[in-house]
Amino acid sequence: MFLDYRTIYFHSVFYLLSHPTISFNYFSGLFDVHEKSVNPFLCGKVNTLHGFQLLEAFHYALGLVNNKQGIFADKLQGVQVGGIGLDGCQSDIRSGFLVSNIHNGMVSLVKNGKTIDPKEIDAYIGTYSSDSSIYVNRILNDLNIPQVSYASSSTQLKDQLRYPYFYRTVPADDNQAEAMVDFLDKHNIRYVQVLYTDTSYGILGSKAFEEAASRKRICVAQMVSYPDEGIVSNEISNDVVTALLQKPVANTVVVFAGTNYINALLKAVGRVAGDTSPFKFIGSETWGNSEDAIIGSEKYASGSVSLGLETVNLKVFDEYLGKKTPLNSQGNPWFSEYYEEIWDCYLSVPSVNRQKECAQTARSIPLSTQYRQDPGVLHVINAVFSSALALDKALTEVCGEGYTTVCEAYKNRNDRRDVLLKKLDSVEFEDLSKTNFKFENREGNKGYDFYSITIQSVTSGYIYKKVRM
Repeated sequence: MFLDYRTIYFHSVFYLLSHPTISFNYFSGLFDVHEKSVNPFLCGKVNTLHGFQLLEAFHYALGLVNNKQGIFADKLQGVQVGGIGLDGCQSDIRSGFLVSNIHNGMVSLVKNGKTIDPKEIDAYIGTYSSDSSIYVNRILNDLNIPQVSYASSSTQLKDQLRYPYFYRTVPADDNQAEAMVDFLDKHNIRYVQVLYTDTSYGILGSKAFEEAASRKRICVAQMVSYPDEGIVSNEISNDVVTALLQKPVANTVVVFAGTNYINALLKAVGRVAGDTSPFKFIGSETWGNSEDAIIGSEKYASGSVSLGLETVNLKVFDEYLGKKTPLNSQGNPWFSEYYEEIWDCYLSVPSVNRQKECAQTARSIPLSTQYRQDPGVLHVINAVFSSALALDKALTEVCGEGYTTVCEAYKNRNDRRDVLLKKLDSVEFEDLSKTNFKFENREGNKGYDFYSITIQSVTSGYIYKKVRM
């Protein structure tokens, strides 16, 4: 039986591509399809930012690989790559738990009588957060399985002795720290504060900034920690702003924090400082050009500058997602939930928050005013493409030129994942943004874009305007 859906979605419903004449290898993807819960093993509501769309990008990329399109026209001949989608729910503990239990046999991946042997998983794509990647990679190191992250940028992961199986398609935080310092230096801003979340990303990113700033003679008035307690409270956010107000002359605040913290910060600025706020912010790549970061507090972000990972909106991905409906996407157990969130309606049962029934004729997701293509889509696709090309190189080395299946020599080779790992270093291709992609010191060769946040007085709206360094 040949099914056109190549991703198995775990932890709810499975949907499996199978064909008796085609050999299989699997990539497992870790995504934050849902937001975190107070309980690290449970999940909150569907995550529309850096979550569901990235799972779909994983599926889309595998489709291009398996359909032998573009750069894969002559690659992986006779071989299909299956996908296993895992929902980490923004929890490093849950993510590690899922991976560990799959490989120790406590959880079986089964669909329609087909059991996936975890030994067939050749690589992991993910995770988003650095803390989750650090947690998961410690497990994958013991299993000798390569991990290619599409977003984790902590400098801690640069240590190849501690994380020998880790690659990422994005640059590390020391690169963005240098970019931020160069921006401040160019604009002669010499006195700043640094605000960071109490996470690997925040702590090490702010440390890298502080070190880079000292080399350019930029003074850091104080380092302010934003406690990471899972749920961002108004009380904590107010305390953070009060701490920043103790150094009013240092009115430029460099921020290393997640999107939800940034939004909570701006709202606290409105409550505590109001229109007299002296602050302008320099946001790290987690801010980027995110609407969620500033929604509801746009005027307190006006005049600020943010970094974003170099990316492009991919029209082909919007077209792919636009063809998906609740009816034709039943293999993805979370699609209907995302559809209801994007269109603010219910499909079958109304809830306290949703009293409007969805239109009987399914609407295209990209047409919703709530839809924005996630900037991480390109990076997920590059992670999948890199892993697939490395697999092709590994199969060529072990099975020989012109292979037409996964040969027994590869299947039986104990170090086959190490062969794939080494091949990642030599992967190079033109990605869907029409630019060259490769790994440099196990990091993607992408750079950063700078955005200024400007209020449009006529419409009372705002725009992120890309600016030159």
